[in-house]
Amino acid sequence: MINTDELRATLALQSISGISTILARKLLTHYGTALEIWDKIPRNEGLPNGISPKLVEKFINKSPLDRADMTLEKTINSGDQMLHWQDVNYPNHLRQCIDAPLLLFARGSYRFDHRPVISIVGTRECSAYGENFLDSFVSGLTSHNPLIVSGFAKGIDIYAHLTALDHGLDTVACLGHGFDKIYPVAHKVHQDRLVNSGLFLTEYSRGSSVLPMNFVSRNRIIAGLSEVTVVIQSAQTGGSLITASLANSYNREVMALPGRIDDPKSAGCNNLIKQNKAAVLTSAQDLIRLMGWEEKESRPKPQIDLSLTDPDQRQIADFLVDHPKAHIDQIMTATSMKSQRLQVVLLEMEMTGLVKALPSRMFSLT
Repeated sequence: MINTDELRATLALQSISGISTILARKLLTHYGTALEIWDKIPRNEGLPNGISPKLVEKFINKSPLDRADMTLEKTINSGDQMLHWQDVNYPNHLRQCIDAPLLLFARGSYRFDHRPVISIVGTRECSAYGENFLDSFVSGLTSHNPLIVSGFAKGIDIYAHLTALDHGLDTVACLGHGFDKIYPVAHKVHQDRLVNSGLFLTEYSRGSSVLPMNFVSRNRIIAGLSEVTVVIQSAQTGGSLITASLANSYNREVMALPGRIDDPKSAGCNNLIKQNKAAVLTSAQDLIRLMGWEEKESRPKPQIDLSLTDPDQRQIADFLVDHPKAHIDQIMTATSMKSQRLQVVLLEMEMTGLVKALPSRMFSLT
């Protein structure tokens, strides 16, 4: 669990204009914690290469820390949750993305687990063709109990959320603003239903300005949360194509629903397929085959070696039973082990065949 002081320091770091998430992560890697960043940089201690005097000035100004205090108070009073990128509850797929937010605000009843995650995006001006396909597509996925992610916008987005709820699935709506607003306003009628059976997620605090660029930035969260992004109807240009491009950049799967060559609402999807940037999607079964879910269904749940006597190894194994694929940061948070000790124990477990190292510093039981 991340303490309040570190949350405050991270909030302040994330709010500084001109400091990208990628740069913020480099600073965190260099200094270890956000608290250390705010302590050392104003005193010019241990500055990494490339840190300019102008950047140092941003940390001498304490107003971001004052704003962070106000944000923390608003968050606590409103009952919202804060998910720190090193917290075990932070979405695991998103954590792997280099530009993932350091902090997310969450509102609702859902907690991320190891279920399949699908992002569904598309045009705001969808047709009956897109809506009818979306309904049959989601219906065909229910036995796999996926989490459905979208952007709460008009058109395919809101239809994806409501269709998921209608079929008894959880859904996550990624917003481009704080929780003190709902955009579009017409979707406010769906707010309570989604909070009770899903989650709102945003990187923007209450009181933040609503800017057009926020919604483009929001798309990286939609793409990063999931294993696969599905595009259902898109014009030649649009936000859903940005999301698909981001998913490709994260090495995630992308699928697109083809349409008539003379239908402008399908031009974007047809181009994705033609350019080999998306696989063809004609049914839920196409996605199930692409993701290998049929094979996974037949696999038994991993069993812990009952002969394990090392308490650290046992603790890691217990965690990996409930989290089949976990990032090393998740394991460290869950077990409270020091980084050096954890790496030694994981190496021992890997050498004895108890765990398997996966790409992006992920681990699973063998």
